[in-house]
Amino acid sequence: MLDELPAILRVYVDCAARLYGNPREADLIKIHLYSRKLTFHYYKDFEKSPLPELLTRIKIDLKRLFVTVIDHTTGPEHQLLFFKERFLAKDHPDRAKMERFSDKLRKVGLREETIGYGPTKEQWKP
Repeated sequence: MLDELPAILRVYVDCAARLYGNPREADLIKIHLYSRKLTFHYYKDFEKSPLPELLTRIKIDLKRLFVTVIDHTTGPEHQLLFFKERFLAKDHPDRAKMERFSDKLRKVGLREETIGYGPTKEQWKP
């Protein structure tokens, strides 16, 4: 959905790309306007999984021209992405399926307004 961003944000992402690499390879891009940072998120099976697992985050600090790579594949806990449809285009072919899955999450008490990162892979027992 990069092409749908306003021009100024596309320039912002392009500046980060010059420090790190192709932003189109990332599954999600988080833009931190006030801190002048971007984070590229890479997930396992992002397109297919209703709860994709975070593999890597690349934090790009444009103010300091510094890149930090965070590997999420090691360690005792693994982060899942809940309510994935929030990050899909309105016309994404799987959007309706993701919305139905999120309805099930709401039925077990999870809410996108309060989820934060949500339960880890190890805590989650669907």
